[in-house]
Formats: sequence, C-alpha cells, structure tokens
Amino acid sequence: EILSLKLVGGKMKVDVYYEFYNPTKSSKNLIVGFEAPSPYDGGLEVDPHLVTKKQPFIHKFTVNMNDRPLAHKIALIKHEYDEEYNEKSKSFKNGQPNGMSQAEIKAAITKMINEGVEYELDFYYVYYFNAVFKPGINIIKHSYEYDCSNSAMARWSFPYRLTPACKWANGQIDDFTLIVDMGPFASY
Repeated sequence: EILSLKLVGGKMKVDVYYEFYNPTKSSKNLIVGFEAPSPYDGGLEVDPHLVTKKQPFIHKFTVNMNDRPLAHKIALIKHEYDEEYNEKSKSFKNGQPNGMSQAEIKAAITKMINEGVEYELDFYYVYYFNAVFKPGINIIKHSYEYDCSNSAMARWSFPYRLTPACKWANGQIDDFTLIVDMGPFASY
C-alpha cells in the first residue's frame, strides 16, 4: 500500500495504491471495501438524511482496478464495542457488507435530529465494490478529497482508518508507504 496525503486549501487529497497478489490460476470475484469514519465535528450542521447516505466530508471518490474504473456503493456499519471499549464491528459478513438495517438508519436519523450531531456517531461508512482478481498481481487505486476540520487543538484534522486492511485475506499489509505533503511551513 502506498498512501499519499496532500493538503490543498483545507481539503486533504487522498490517493491510495494497493497491490494484491492472487496466487491461484483462476480469477476470484470478491467484494472489497474501504472504511471511513462518521462525521464527528460537534456543532457542525449536517443534514441527518445526507449523513446516512454518504460521508458528507468525502468528495470525488473514485476506484480503479487494473486501470479500469469501478462503480462503488456505500454501506453504514454500526459501531459495536466490548466492555473495554475495543471495537468489535464486522464490516463484512458472509462476503457482503454488514450494513445497518433501515430501522437502524431511521433510529440514527431520529437521534441526530433530536440530539444534534454528536462528536462521534455510532456508525461508520464502507465504500465497497465488486472486484475480479485475475491470477497474479492486481492493482487497486482509489482517491477522494476530504474536507478537513479544525479546532482549538489543531488547525487541520483528518481522520483515517488504517486497521481495515488487517481484516483482508492476508491479515496485514506487507509493504506500507506513507507520503504526507502539508505544503510549505506546516507541521503535522
């Protein structure tokens, strides 16, 4: 995985490059997903109905596999925690997104309307797509722009989940590179 982050005028441009190896002699058809956190900015006015359809801070999401654009869908996955507050949510179940039911989504909208946007909502997003892994090396690239937020603690805040790759077949990323470009005169 090569993860490139570039701050451009309050937006984080995210480009991710993955190489996957299919050791078999036949193609494999799998659902692949990338997790994104729920909006967490307290005080930010976000339409609750929009929040349950897509991550409101992510724009221009694209995914390509072996130089071909792929269509993607979005599922909301409910956060679940154990007694020690360790996340135990499963993004996928039986090869399909383990999305929230319409009743759970409606309850989330009702909670947001009644209580306003909270610091952390009880769901996150999975951007997922159907991928055909041919024998040998397969390359997946995805990119998007993220509206960074700010606070008294930090000028720019950008949440990113690295742990979902641990749920993939290999259980780890064998070779990881992070490239960060915050522009001139910036610390991160």
